[in-house]
Amino acid sequence: MTLDSELMRISQIATQWPLVTQAHLGPPEQRTLARKQLLQRYERAVRSYLVKVLRSPDAADEVFQEFALRLVRGDLQRADPNRGRFRNFVKTTIYHLIVDHQRREKSRPRLRQDSDPEPVWEPPEISQMDQALLHNWREEFLVRGWQLLEQAEKAGGSPHHTVLRVKCEFPDLKSPELAAELGKRLGKEVTAVNWRKMLDRARHQLAVRLVEQVVAARQPQNRSDLLEELSDLGLSEVCLNAAAEWNPPTR
Repeated sequence: MTLDSELMRISQIATQWPLVTQAHLGPPEQRTLARKQLLQRYERAVRSYLVKVLRSPDAADEVFQEFALRLVRGDLQRADPNRGRFRNFVKTTIYHLIVDHQRREKSRPRLRQDSDPEPVWEPPEISQMDQALLHNWREEFLVRGWQLLEQAEKAGGSPHHTVLRVKCEFPDLKSPELAAELGKRLGKEVTAVNWRKMLDRARHQLAVRLVEQVVAARQPQNRSDLLEELSDLGLSEVCLNAAAEWNPPTR
């Protein structure tokens, strides 16, 4: 799937280990704030996944509330950056919560209505859960990248957001037609050649924003770590050049 098609569908959370550490080792006030920030970071992806798996907003809300309780009360001690990504801890926690919920539902006697959805008693495979969560986190990154471009443009920066918006709104138009549409929105003439150059720059700037988010969240120590994270998210191809421009931290 291309970056343009992803943006069209949107028009996707990685881990900050310092935040995870602060959430269970920092001073009391900082722990509370860090836990709330972690919950906000994961809420959309987790809720979306739970609704898809449980096929019931009420059931999804029940399981999410238990997940939120565990996160907020500080059940993070087992989340060790030396033992894997924090999202793996999240994934495993959700898996067990789903299993527990389904066991409770299976043992709870009640009359089933014809309109009730078919129960889903078999828990999803870990690999399926991983892919679903990665898909949601990828969308979070793309949405945030899109927002950052819009904010930069509104602050007087280059019209990268408008360029991508035109491309997404009119995916079947040719360069001359897209250039004319962009010219209308910018209030100036844009040639087909300029349009293609502006589109390339806009795509690159979005990729730069995506890489910046991954770097800030995962804090890779070298380019291989960064490329691995981008690959997991399905963003390595569209971010390849931007990743090549990133300078790893000096030791």
